[in-house]
Amino acid sequence: MQTYHFTLIVEGPDMQDEVMINALFENGCDDGTVGRSDGVQFIVFDREAASPVEAVRSAINDIEQTRGLKVIRIADTDLVSHDEITDYIKMEHPA
Repeated sequence: MQTYHFTLIVEGPDMQDEVMINALFENGCDDGTVGRSDGVQFIVFDREAASPVEAVRSAINDIEQTRGLKVIRIADTDLVSHDEITDYIKMEHPA
């Protein structure tokens, strides 16, 4: 497996809160670093996976298991195509 470095932009409760950090860790985000810039929350990952798509998919699943958090976009547009993410979001979150 390869390690993929990427950043996901997240909406929801303050992820800087110790309770949220612990919940993220328990939900599988122990390979991510929480941050915030100009009011925008993000998590930077170094995630091992078989492909970049699988790395991003698993990180989104782990984040969204945490109460109130929702991934709204990937910051690294060259890692996974917009179409791949759109297709995945449609599968996981049907309208």
